[in-house]
Amino acid sequence: MNELDDFLEPLHQGVWEVAVPKESVEGSPGTGWAKSAINLPTPGTIASYRKGQYHVHETATEWRVHLDRYDPKVHPLLHLVDDAPLVFMISGTLLALIMDTKSALRRETSSLVAEQKAAWQLLLVAGFCMMLIGVLIGIDPLSSFERIVILGVRLSVLCLALVIIAKGLDPRSFRVVSGGRVLLGFGILAVGLTSFSLDLEWVASSFVLILALWAFASAVVSLKRTVRGRFDVPEGFYKRLGIGIASLLFAVLILAVPDAVEELLVYAVSAIALLFGFLLVLEGLGFRRRMKAEV
Repeated sequence: MNELDDFLEPLHQGVWEVAVPKESVEGSPGTGWAKSAINLPTPGTIASYRKGQYHVHETATEWRVHLDRYDPKVHPLLHLVDDAPLVFMISGTLLALIMDTKSALRRETSSLVAEQKAAWQLLLVAGFCMMLIGVLIGIDPLSSFERIVILGVRLSVLCLALVIIAKGLDPRSFRVVSGGRVLLGFGILAVGLTSFSLDLEWVASSFVLILALWAFASAVVSLKRTVRGRFDVPEGFYKRLGIGIASLLFAVLILAVPDAVEELLVYAVSAIALLFGFLLVLEGLGFRRRMKAEV
């Protein structure tokens, strides 16, 4: 039986994505593949794995593999700029949720039972709560933006500090194995704790500036790749050109009318929360119908 790696040669010959039927591969993706915890939501994806620049999405019937330009473990910033442009992250998340909602409407209730471990009441409550959060966020976008940014920045910095400190310690004996990592972790922890005393507007403005830099860098990289020709953009020339232009326009908008962009981003978060909540409600109702049918 072949391994997934045996089917990946076309990716180095200008092919953007390779779809490998699961019956052609023995078990899991194979040696060296690691499950990826953070990914852009993709319709139909069960799990995602990475191996260097290779990125595979597992669906019910296939392994769908593409080749990222940069390994996120080695070049995390370049990966964000080139492989995960900001406008693509936002639009992709919304599209995936819309597609998942449509598929939930068509799905057989028997499959819902197999997937859901929680009771249908819990799914309904969680769905309605998520939809309520989406509505509340959309009612007051600017205030919501500041709260989301402040909470997100603070939690991200604190979590990063704890991760770095943990990597500097032996998990069994808690002895220091890397004094530099531990010191760096505590330094970042101090920055995170200090952020609680910073002005909210200043932190929010800094976050918007970072988004502008992200979008502008993605625009430069994307447009440069389209200039080199179609072979350098196997994912699609016009798709990459569109991402580049959209990223550039988004960066300009952020700098020109930051308040309007803040509202736009919050409305996007609100829409994501509403769609996700609606999806949970649909799953819960489908589970409930199946339970009644079995009685």
